[in-house]
Amino acid sequence: MIVQSDSLEWLKKQADLSADIIFADPPYALGSTVIIKGNGKPDYKKAIDFMNKWKMPNGEYWEKWFKEAYRTLKHGGYCIMFGMDRQLLLFKYYANLAGFEEQQSLYWYFISNFPKATDLSKMIDKNA
Repeated sequence: MIVQSDSLEWLKKQADLSADIIFADPPYALGSTVIIKGNGKPDYKKAIDFMNKWKMPNGEYWEKWFKEAYRTLKHGGYCIMFGMDRQLLLFKYYANLAGFEEQQSLYWYFISNFPKATDLSKMIDKNA
């Protein structure tokens, strides 16, 4: 079953220990700045995303989300999330706070000296 909705609201409706896998692909917080609040919890100082298309949930949201995800997963279940390095502090903190243990992280690095829209042949012709 694939469901498209606010995942926190959907998780709240699920029974305890009812999911084998939870997969999430939250906004990447490309323009966000992470801070540590006075209570010691990480949060976003400003939370914006690519071209302001998506609302980036704050630390309070992620604390609730991971608690619900942990409650919903069966023993031995997996929470799989896409993310970026600037999200790791928040996600790992709130996941561990909820009871999760990190098993494995997979990192993919795409390194390029040219923006994706660059036509190298036109640049060479222009500079020749």
